[in-house]
Amino acid sequence: MTLWGQLEQYAFIDLVNFVNNQTGTLSLVKAYQGRTLEMYLVKGKLRTLHADGFRIQEQMRVREIIYTLISQYNGKFEFDNRKLRSECDFWLDMDLAQLLTQAAQDTMIPECELPRPHDKFVDACLDKPPTALIQSDTLQDKWQQIQPYLGCGISAAELTGQLFYSERELRVTLHRLLLAGAILPQPKLSERLPVQDQIQVAQGPVALPVKRLNDVKPSFSWSKSWRRFTRSLH
Repeated sequence: MTLWGQLEQYAFIDLVNFVNNQTGTLSLVKAYQGRTLEMYLVKGKLRTLHADGFRIQEQMRVREIIYTLISQYNGKFEFDNRKLRSECDFWLDMDLAQLLTQAAQDTMIPECELPRPHDKFVDACLDKPPTALIQSDTLQDKWQQIQPYLGCGISAAELTGQLFYSERELRVTLHRLLLAGAILPQPKLSERLPVQDQIQVAQGPVALPVKRLNDVKPSFSWSKSWRRFTRSLH
């Protein structure tokens, strides 16, 4: 069976739901940064992903591509289930429906509500375990990965170098952990210093006024001493 069309008439999620239980190759023309994508699906599992013939192996990039397809793509597609592949050619094993659900939820959060890439957060250090506040198993898993980096404060931009998630995924995760009460924004330096230290930080070192030579009063007067001396002679 071969299925083709234009995604201007369908949502990408609807297309995937239609072919989700089948096995075959889903091609999307110029779907990601001008590159044509080829996904090999095996009954709901994403097993391979190529962009212009090159393998996409990192799961972080796979999730980023799925997010882009949901939020932006409206080009041509083709699904072909006539050519089957051997399992030795597979390098991915990702549940496509779960990927789509997570990406769809992420797109529902307005950009203005997400923390900025360089906003830092710290562990809330609650008596109540954060897992009791976090209902989603996926979010609990991400919390366990992020928590070790929260000691000195860390941002989504910094976490991208430590974890295999895109920057936007991490911004969404930090947003959800903040709503759950598991993390707090890191206080700025001026908010952590005493008032006097804040003044010095804002104004710099305070210089003491230097007295001018004319302002210095002599310890004794020569004229008064001379008069006392002449009076003593009389």
